[in-house]
Amino acid sequence: MTDEAYGLLLPTPPYFLIGVALLALLAGGAALQEVLKQAFLTGHRPNLNQMSIPYLAICVGFLVMLASSLQIVGFSVLGGYLVAVPFVVGFAAFVWWRLLAEI
Repeated sequence: MTDEAYGLLLPTPPYFLIGVALLALLAGGAALQEVLKQAFLTGHRPNLNQMSIPYLAICVGFLVMLASSLQIVGFSVLGGYLVAVPFVVGFAAFVWWRLLAEI
C-alpha cells in the first residue's frame, strides 16, 4: 500500500502499530501497577517473575511505538528500529536497575 506524493511512492505510515503499542503500554502499566501495589500493601518484596512480564510488555510497546513514530516522520522501517532499539534497551535497563534499587 503506497500513497503518491510529489511523484514519489511513499509507504503508508504504521498508525495501526502505534495503536497496538499504546494498548500494550497501557495493559503492561496497569499490570505492573497492581504487582507493585500488592507488594506494598502486604509489605513483601515483589516477585521478579511477576514484575518482569508486565515490564517487558511496556518495553516492547514503547519500542514499537517509537519505531513507528520515527517511520511517520520519514525514517525507513530498518532505520526506525535501528534508532529505537538501542534507546529503548538502554532506557529500560536504567529504569529496571533503579526499580530494583528502590524495592
